[in-house]
Amino acid sequence: MTILVDANLTPRGVEFLQSTGIEAVHWWSVGAGDAPDAELLEWAVERDAIILTGDGDFSQMLALRGLIRPSVIYLRTSERSPQGPGERVIAAYKAMTGRADGGMIVTIDDRGSRLRALPILNGE
Repeated sequence: MTILVDANLTPRGVEFLQSTGIEAVHWWSVGAGDAPDAELLEWAVERDAIILTGDGDFSQMLALRGLIRPSVIYLRTSERSPQGPGERVIAAYKAMTGRADGGMIVTIDDRGSRLRALPILNGE
């Protein structure tokens, strides 16, 4: 399963992920840097990719559309590259690739990680 690194994160994150054996691609290599988030979301849906982002908009888009995929790793850390919280990003990736019943959103911040299964239902 591929991780799609959002345009708001450094392309160096791709190198880090690939060095751990994870297939990864940066948005700039597959889409326009100024493309709307909806385009990135569609790319990930079509390819069953995981989105790695620093942008909270993906959670809202998934909720509004009632989608169960793609999974999202949302970095809210002071370090804006996957290398900083590297082990937690890798753990989130492994958890996501083992799920057959739907995707998830993993939020990683400076204190830890939180997981939320998709779809996000009203009132949750």
